[in-house]
Amino acid sequence: RLPCQTHPGFLATNLFLKMKQHIPFPSLFFGLLLAGLWGCTDETDLSGAGSDNDGRGTITVSVTDDGYLASAEEDTPATRTQELGYKTIFTAGDQIGLYVVKNNAVITGYDNLCLTLEADGTWTPPADVTLTYEGKDIARYYAYYPYQAEMTGKVTATATDADGFFKPLVDGWSPATDQGNYTKYTSQDLMTGMGTISGYADKKWKLTFSLSHRMTLAFIKTSCTIYEFTNASLPNYIVPPMNLAFDGFAPFLSVDKGLYRFLVKPGSTTSLEGGYTDATTGRKRGFTFTPTIPDAGNYKIYDVDNAVVTWKTHTLQVGDFFMLDGSLVAKDQTLTAEEQAKCIGIVYRIGTGSSDAVENYEDKLTAIHGYVLALQQSSQTWGDASRVFGTGTSGGAELGYKSTRMIMAVAASESKSFPACSYCVNYTPASTGITSGWYYPTTGQVRNFAINANSNGINTQLGKISGATTFSGTYSSSSEPNASQCWGVQVGSGTYYYVSKRKVPAGMRVRCLPFNLALSAFRI
Repeated sequence: RLPCQTHPGFLATNLFLKMKQHIPFPSLFFGLLLAGLWGCTDETDLSGAGSDNDGRGTITVSVTDDGYLASAEEDTPATRTQELGYKTIFTAGDQIGLYVVKNNAVITGYDNLCLTLEADGTWTPPADVTLTYEGKDIARYYAYYPYQAEMTGKVTATATDADGFFKPLVDGWSPATDQGNYTKYTSQDLMTGMGTISGYADKKWKLTFSLSHRMTLAFIKTSCTIYEFTNASLPNYIVPPMNLAFDGFAPFLSVDKGLYRFLVKPGSTTSLEGGYTDATTGRKRGFTFTPTIPDAGNYKIYDVDNAVVTWKTHTLQVGDFFMLDGSLVAKDQTLTAEEQAKCIGIVYRIGTGSSDAVENYEDKLTAIHGYVLALQQSSQTWGDASRVFGTGTSGGAELGYKSTRMIMAVAASESKSFPACSYCVNYTPASTGITSGWYYPTTGQVRNFAINANSNGINTQLGKISGATTFSGTYSSSSEPNASQCWGVQVGSGTYYYVSKRKVPAGMRVRCLPFNLALSAFRI
């Protein structure tokens, strides 16, 4: 579910109503869909025939987002337009609530009717609903986003506009402090609007909703580096300030602008505080903003210490050096002694691993750019052998993070010991950027780097870093063929081995371990 992105352009979506039970609907007839939404089409035709008086004809429904406008307080003239593109683009799974009012009363059946956006771009009500046209009786149409199941007392049927109709809902709306991912952010982005029926021509009516944002939007701009990858399909990658942290709230990162978003009520006096480590001095610096943006639908940018966004073009390659702050150094570069000290890993895979997905990472990631290997290793027993604890055999699946979380959950709840997995989770140094964190790889991941450690130059790259350990011998994994054993993989050959969980055979190693070089990035 990705309803909100910072891409320009208007939102046009359509209404598809499945028909079984007939319910009176003054002003239009919604019948079986004749034409779906394809590509950028913003119309959906609903069945009927004849004139505007006899309940026949077709209906075209569109929904647009007014977008956020710069606050009158915004002191950066270049941002005082909608060119920043802070508009909503609905995607499959989004839901809006629909109301229809006649004679100052909500019509039965149209009291918070939930419409869900399908993958083909059509909005669907409950499967047993048919909306019928009853002629030109005057009615008012209201919609809001995101849908709320409980709306008792949150609308005023006698109101004559969206502001009045949804006033109780807006007055009681308090954005959550945790807006740290797509779902959490968009679930707080309240929008409302009043629809209009117009344009009866060629047997078509048009019902239009223009939704307005009812909260205000504070942007926090920090210094950062944004990598624009030349690799096909890889989204931008951002390196935030070292140890950037927000106190008591979690904003949502807009990676294409290097801005953090946070929704607040109009006129809010809530202080937004945080801090970071100055890369030059190594000292902790703090910041505080109070986003007193007076008008709903407005935004303002709050600049942290004259923030500068640096853009870099980069081709991500196996063998690239991964640095402590999350930055990258190309594989063919010679690292200085200072850079070697800041290097914490080597990129060993580009793109998303087999069977892996951002959904496996507990809301930490919205894109996977690649995977990184740690510079050091250890010899550790796998641990408890009473049953299978992680993802199991896994085969070629590259699901190390998921398997690690499953194993460590058991360690916490049942006080069981898993030395190899614990070593990986607690391995240092860890990146100060936004990553999944270190984890214990599955067999598929170990094979990926073990087979090619010499042929793809990983060992060559490790040899360029003072103190780093090259690959050799056999490495264990978090994959388990059965309760008493784990899988091991031989460097160079990729041969699988059954390894006892309770022993450390001669030459058996644990590598810490790929963690995703993956930061927040918009999915289009």
